[in-house]
Amino acid sequence: MDHHGPRLRFQCLCPAWHCCDGADLVRRRVQVSSLIAQYKLNDTEALLDDILPACKARGGNVYIRAIQSRAFCLFKQYKFEKALEVFHEQAELVGPSAALFENMAHTYNSLGDYESAGKYFLQAMACMGKEGNNGKKGGILLGLGIVRERQGDPAAALPILQQALENYKQAARCAVTPQALLVRARARLRRVRRESARERTGALSLSAARCAWQDG
Repeated sequence: MDHHGPRLRFQCLCPAWHCCDGADLVRRRVQVSSLIAQYKLNDTEALLDDILPACKARGGNVYIRAIQSRAFCLFKQYKFEKALEVFHEQAELVGPSAALFENMAHTYNSLGDYESAGKYFLQAMACMGKEGNNGKKGGILLGLGIVRERQGDPAAALPILQQALENYKQAARCAVTPQALLVRARARLRRVRRESARERTGALSLSAARCAWQDG
């Protein structure tokens, strides 16, 4: 598992909460924002659990933003099963979304459920096409390529990772992609190329051995 974790795509909690009435909820929103900024995930989770009933009662974007932040905390705490429960609840509320499906794919990938991870990465790509937004395409391609590699199919992973790298290069020229992502994509591509080369070498060696056995 990648201990640094994928770069999950979560919208900020703050904008949706300023529309809430009630001084107490506003005060707690400020606390949540502060705790997230300090990366105090346990405290953030406890506070969100405390105010979640009030947010659910208000419904709409207030509740959606709250469960988005809760899923983020759960993922970063490696509570992947619980994070998935929240993601699926969010999907029922907001419908198909490239960002949401990508987050779900990363979570399934972290659980080792590569089949489900691949399915949701593909769904994220489909949603991105419908949404007309290719800004995060590189991250989805990188995730899908890693999944194919972990499924033991470097031949399928290689072209996907090449696409991811090209996407990151193009984004980097526009100064919208962190250099760390570009480096990660290059490193993963080199690794898969080595695996593909070893597979080809092994296949050639096996073929040669069969020929020698038949000739003998």
